[in-house]
This record gives sequence, C-alpha cells and structure tokens, in this order.
Amino acid sequence: MNDLLQLFIFAQTPLEELRAWLAATPHRFERFAPGERIIAQGVECRSALLLTAGKANTEMVQDGRDLSIDVLKAPMLLASAFLFGSAATECEVWTVNKEALFDFMLQHPEAMRRFVAEVSDRTQFLSRRLRQLTLQSLRSRVLDFLHERGRMESVQTAAQQLGVQRPSLSRVLSDLAAEGRVEKRDGAFVAVELPSDEL
Repeated sequence: MNDLLQLFIFAQTPLEELRAWLAATPHRFERFAPGERIIAQGVECRSALLLTAGKANTEMVQDGRDLSIDVLKAPMLLASAFLFGSAATECEVWTVNKEALFDFMLQHPEAMRRFVAEVSDRTQFLSRRLRQLTLQSLRSRVLDFLHERGRMESVQTAAQQLGVQRPSLSRVLSDLAAEGRVEKRDGAFVAVELPSDEL
C-alpha cells in the first residue's frame, strides 16, 4: 500500500483515504519476472497500470522485430506512456479500474494536473524518439545515443534500441571509430569529444 503513495498521482493522498478508495475500486496486484510480457501492443487499455517496483521496457513491434522505445522506472503510471512491453527487471504492478482512477482525479484536481503534466512530458519524449527513429541518419542516432547514455555496452542491445540490424550498427561504429569519433574503452563504445574546429 505504501508503495502506491510514491506515485505522483497519489503523492498528497492520506494513507487511510487511499485505503478506502482502493477498497471500493476494482484492482489487482501482480508481479512480473524479467522478460515477462506486461501488456501487448494494440491491446485496448481498459485499466491503469501502476508500476510500483522495478523497470519496464516500452516497445513497438516493427517488421517482426521488437523496437525498444524506453525503459520506465518505478514509481510510474504506465497508462500514460501509451506503449508497453515486457518487464526489464522483476516488476510490481497494480492494475486499477480506469474509470475509478478518472473519478479519483476529478475529486483531486492536483492529481489531475500532475497526470496531465506527465502525459505531456511522455508525449514530448515520444515525439523526440519518433524523430530520432525516422528522420535522423543512423550515424546521427548512434552519436546521440552515445552522448545521452555515455557508453554502448552491447551492440546487439543497442541495435534493438535503435531499431536497426546489428551488422548495420557495427558498420557505422567501425566508420565512426576510423574517423576518431568513437572508441572502445573497457569493452564499451564511447563518443570521443573533438575540438569544435574538427567537427
């Protein structure tokens, strides 16, 4: 129960009030093992999924391949992320009736404001990811990936996250390494910071 209070939507809700609301609301608590599917793409979202522990992958299926969009960390309202996938680590998820959650937000305007802000932030993130995946060259996407994350531990995992085949990513990394833009340190690829006049 206390883990639900960590979610932004319930942050200012007294524990007894949350208990009373849950007692009157259809809900269930589930644990998911790493790699286990939480919800499939395209399934009608009839409930709100509240991630209270662990990490969850958001994915899209494209041409038979899973394209990694993001890794969501608890506490998080998964229903605001639009795309779901599998558990990245062991996860704890509360599934709550969607209409009951809307009613809760109507009775708690601050929770509604936080929900709208969260949806707006996720929409902006997904817009940026869509631009990266569709408009940027693979070379630009690889450099952005390295600048954002610091290092690329696994080419296979990064290929999935970038939505490309592993050989294509390996070729780009080789080209960038030959140009001195990336290098391998301790088994991982990292971006090399070049002087501005060499960019």
